[in-house]
Amino acid sequence: MEEPADGRPAESSIVEMSIELLPADAEDAPSDVYQAAATLGLSPDIEWRGYMTRELGFGVRAAVATVRSWTGEVGAEELEDACAALTCVQSARVVSWTQCNDVCPFDLAWLHAPLRLDAQALAPSAPLARLPRLGLVSTFRAAPNLRSWIVFHLHVGVRAFYLYADSEADAAEARALAASLGAAGALIRVVDVDAALRREWEGLVGWRRYGPRLAEAGSSVMARQCLNAEHAMVHAGALLQRQADRRAAAIGTCDAQSDGLDAGRTGARSESAVCDWLCHCDVDELVCVRPHRPPLGIAGRTDADTLSALLAAAQAAGACAIQLANHEAALEATAHNAPGGASGEPLCALRAVADPFAELNLFKLNARVRAAGGLLARAHCAPSDRVGALGAPEAAEPSDACAFVQYDNGKAMARVGFGARPHGVHKWLLPRAAGCGVVLAAPDDLCVLHFCECSYPAFVQKYEALGDFPDTWFGQGVLPFRLRARDAARAGAAAMEALFRAEVVLADPECVIALLASGRCARVTKVCEVLAAAERKGASAPMREEFSF
Repeated sequence: MEEPADGRPAESSIVEMSIELLPADAEDAPSDVYQAAATLGLSPDIEWRGYMTRELGFGVRAAVATVRSWTGEVGAEELEDACAALTCVQSARVVSWTQCNDVCPFDLAWLHAPLRLDAQALAPSAPLARLPRLGLVSTFRAAPNLRSWIVFHLHVGVRAFYLYADSEADAAEARALAASLGAAGALIRVVDVDAALRREWEGLVGWRRYGPRLAEAGSSVMARQCLNAEHAMVHAGALLQRQADRRAAAIGTCDAQSDGLDAGRTGARSESAVCDWLCHCDVDELVCVRPHRPPLGIAGRTDADTLSALLAAAQAAGACAIQLANHEAALEATAHNAPGGASGEPLCALRAVADPFAELNLFKLNARVRAAGGLLARAHCAPSDRVGALGAPEAAEPSDACAFVQYDNGKAMARVGFGARPHGVHKWLLPRAAGCGVVLAAPDDLCVLHFCECSYPAFVQKYEALGDFPDTWFGQGVLPFRLRARDAARAGAAAMEALFRAEVVLADPECVIALLASGRCARVTKVCEVLAAAERKGASAPMREEFSF
C-alpha cells in the first residue's frame, strides 16, 4: 500500500521549487542543512522531497532541495526567508520554479523497458569494495525465520541491515543472532522501537505526515515502518558522508566501530558496512539476484558481484531509485522437491511451514512483468513440469488461481545521501534533478520474492493480532484479501479455514502444471539451495568462504 494524496488539490495548482541552501559554515553538512530546513514546519502545504549537493569550492557544499507546494500558496520569497533565518544557513535562493503534475516516477518506471545487465557489465572490473553496496531496513515482531532472512541476504551481497524490533524480546533475539552469525563485511544494527526512538522520530522530515497515524488502528504499523525507514536512511547517509569526508582527507575508509556508533544497537561492524542504496524489505520478503541462476553464479561471478554491478549500472543510467517487481510464493498441497517428501506426496493444506524460505519454491509471477519473466519461468521447470507443458494438460486453469493475495506493485530501493524518504512502504520521495530518475530492474536480474500467507497457523495468528481493523489505512482501501481475512477472523475458525483453502492453497497438482506451462508461475529453487548450503557449512567462517561475504 502506498501513501495517499490526502486532500490534495487539482494538479494544475502544484508548484515545485528547487532552493539552494548555502551552509553558514563549512562544517555544516548538506544533509544537516536540509534536515533543518525540512523540519521547519513552515506550512502543511509544503512537502520536502530530497536534495542534491553542489560543490562550491574550499570544501563547502550547498544543498539544492526539491520542495513541492500542493496549493501554490507558499511562494518563493516566503520559502527563502524562512530558510535563511536558520542559524546553519548563510543564504537561501530559489533557483527554479515550475508548475507540475503529480506523476509518480515509480509508476512510470513500469511502463518503460527495464534496466538489464549485459555481459560487459558483469565482466571482472573494480573490486567489490569500490562498487555500490545495498542495505536493508525492516521493522519486525516475532520473526522466527530472521536467521534465514539474514543468511540469504548476506549471500546476495547485502552489506547493512537496519532491524527495528517492536519488542524487547525481539531486539534481544536479533542481537544474539547478529553475534552468532559473525557476518564479516556487514553491519547488523538492531534498534529498539521504544520511547527513545520515538523522540528521534519527531526530528524526522516525515514526522508531520506519519506521526499522527501512530494512534490509528491499521495505519500505525505502516507509520512505524515509514518512520523507521527514514531513520535508517538518515543514519546510512551520515555513515556515507563520513566515509566520503575521510576519503577526501586521505585518512581512509570509514570504520563503524572507531567512529563510535551505538554499541548497544550494533551487532556487527566492519569497514565495508557503509551502504550506498537502501531498500525497505519486510522479513517475509527476499531481495533475489538472478533467481534462475545457480547460487554461486557463473564464470566466477557471485551474486554479490552481480548485485553491485546492477547498482552501478543504475547509477550510470542516471537513477537514484530502482523499482523491483515482486513475485508471490504459493503454497502447494502436494510436495515438490520438499524436504521430507517425495514429489507428488500429499501435504496437509493447513500445515505449519516452519521456514517458508527453505521449504517453498513455487511462485506466482507478477502480471506487470510476466512477459519479461518468461525466461525465469522456463529456467526452473522441473522435468515433470516440462512434460506437462509439452503435453498441454487437459486440466482447466482457474482464472484466479495465480491471483496475488497481497500487493503486486513491487518494492523499491533508493540511493543514500539524497534525502530520500519513504512514500508509503513501497516507494520513496525523491528530489527532481538530473541523476534522480527511477528505473525498473529486469526481473530476471533482480526481484523481490514475497513469502506471504505461507503457513495456516501463522495466518490465523496474524489476523488475530491485527484485530478488527478499519476498511481504510492511510485514507486508502485495504487490500481485498485482508478485508476478507479480517471478516473470516470475526466469523471464526471454520471461516478462516475455508478462506485459506479457497484463496491461498493450490490444491490441484494439474492446475500447478498448467500454471507453469502458461508462464504464470515459476519454480525458484535458489533460496532453498543457498540456505541448504549455509546449513551444511555453518553460519560462520566456512560459510563466508563459500559465499564471499
